[in-house]
Amino acid sequence: MAKNPNYYAAKEIQFSEVQFLVPAAGQPSNTAAYLDDNLDWIGSVETTAIDYSLLSAEVFNEKYELPYVGLYYYQFNLNKAPFNNIKIRKALAMAVDRESLPYGTPAYGNVAPTIHGVKQPFRSEIADSTYFNEDLKMAKKLPKFNIIVNEEQNHDLVARFIISDWKENLGIEANVEVQSWNELLDNRYSQNFTVARAGWRADYNDPATFLEYFTSWSEDNDSGWNNKQYDSYLRQARQEQEPAGRMRFYAKAEKLLMDEMIILPLYYYVADVLAKPNVKNVYVDYDGSIAFTRGYLK
Repeated sequence: MAKNPNYYAAKEIQFSEVQFLVPAAGQPSNTAAYLDDNLDWIGSVETTAIDYSLLSAEVFNEKYELPYVGLYYYQFNLNKAPFNNIKIRKALAMAVDRESLPYGTPAYGNVAPTIHGVKQPFRSEIADSTYFNEDLKMAKKLPKFNIIVNEEQNHDLVARFIISDWKENLGIEANVEVQSWNELLDNRYSQNFTVARAGWRADYNDPATFLEYFTSWSEDNDSGWNNKQYDSYLRQARQEQEPAGRMRFYAKAEKLLMDEMIILPLYYYVADVLAKPNVKNVYVDYDGSIAFTRGYLK
């Protein structure tokens, strides 16, 4: 891609061109090309973008985790005992050590960190760290149950981390059941599960892209839950013209969602990136796309 001298902000564009490398079959990977100094910046929202087996400890210093708008979470079957008990759902949510998970950044809410608020990111203005309370005694009485996950991208590994925390902190047992993606979706929509892996990535940069998922009118909502007060908050946010007013309704909606512990948030997505020290201001945008238009070499 070449710089366009007729662009209205051409003076702000410092790269004369940006070249993309797509390795052909049998050729070295992008990670190998980066280590050979044939690439300056690699990374993606895909977990396979970097071949970690090739990295030395020194190169790890050039690795960054850049957030983008995605949430990884578990859904409870709210219509099946004992997960229709809010105290048990909260205990399970509180018994997870999110800091030890090998992916992302710890999530305690529904709206991802890079979504806009009024003047700062929504997550900076509305902290998600106050949502959880616990009742570990009730959760210790849980019978053994299954977590269903789809077969790609190490979802079974994440589940084993969670199950290990539950066993250590609550003394309860759970199994991982790996399914195809379509089978997982079918079971979620038909409410044929106890706990299921789920995730959501934003379609646009506003808290509504996460929160409207759980409204009664959402075609994506397979949680088995809807709430008139929650719907009202989202409708009022739609009608509010002032950004601060809209964010207050979004905050109320998210608090209600988490007070009811409709989902068990685990982590916000990040993109792993390798960047040469002299590459500046190239980053992953809120939606996971690579923003390099204002980048430069120092």
